[in-house]
Amino acid sequence: MFNPKSNIGLDIGTYSIKLIELLSLSKKEGKFKLINFLSQPLMNKKKEEVLAEVVAGAEIKNRRVNICMGGEPVIVRLITMPKMNPEELKSSLKFEAEKYIPFNIEEVQVQAQILKDNLKDNKMQVLVAAAKKKNIEALINLVSGAGIKPKIIDVDSFALYNAYEVNHKELRETQLLLNMGAKVTNIDILEDGLLNFSRDVFIGGDTFTQQLMKTFGIGEAEAEVLKKEPKDKKDEVSESLKPAFFNLKNEVSSSIDYFESQSEKKIRKIGLSGGSAYLAGLSDFFEENFEIEVEAWDPLAAIENEPSVDVEKLNKIKSQFAISVGLALRG
Repeated sequence: MFNPKSNIGLDIGTYSIKLIELLSLSKKEGKFKLINFLSQPLMNKKKEEVLAEVVAGAEIKNRRVNICMGGEPVIVRLITMPKMNPEELKSSLKFEAEKYIPFNIEEVQVQAQILKDNLKDNKMQVLVAAAKKKNIEALINLVSGAGIKPKIIDVDSFALYNAYEVNHKELRETQLLLNMGAKVTNIDILEDGLLNFSRDVFIGGDTFTQQLMKTFGIGEAEAEVLKKEPKDKKDEVSESLKPAFFNLKNEVSSSIDYFESQSEKKIRKIGLSGGSAYLAGLSDFFEENFEIEVEAWDPLAAIENEPSVDVEKLNKIKSQFAISVGLALRG
């Protein structure tokens, strides 16, 4: 008999800490229910302090959570290797990964997943992720200090893929995902429904805030409000942000160029998530420059809500939860 259980995804960002708790309703059908959510800005406080507030405020009973890493301490590479089974891959991974990882191999934890095992010349395609051990330990200590324990430590771009896949199960066109955090934007490219490319770029919500501060001669707090609620200044805000949009566009273009040089597929769609997904003018800018469909997607669209969930509050911030939803989907 299947016993429903809850899983918690905890996304510890540089601007805020997001928590999602999902109840697994059907393991076979992959159905979930949202029973808890919380987003708490850091507001110049220490992460330890805010994390303790989140744990207390969410009143979570499950003390084991799924967390993730990303940015500079993490490297993700798509590599081609001689065909082998998973056990052989595990034993040879350290040697193979050393060729592609720009870190001392003794200082990182390496994991890999076989994506395609039917390439020409008896080769296979493998997605490799490496994270610095000292950063993993620091993250574990941070979480443990709040009275909770990590159950799974994932990579943020993998969590992004998990959240998108559960909401787009029938979609198999080649597409690019942009999840925009405060300092880092995750770029994922999906081919035939599978994660094929992943990269982080250091342009995010803070970049847009700084641009508004410069243009309008205002402080950070006022720029944050203007960025989220431009009201009658929507056109001015959109025009002001174009230099930052172009910088992000150039990074996305280089990722697309690399992917399309390695694949026979073309990007057909861009999916936006994160705190800046609904930024004034962003979707129109990308549609105009890439000439493909752009959508800001809902990471909770395929997940039903517990009656106690404050839907009105959730709808205002749900684009922030792509990573934490992806984490909560892990068993």
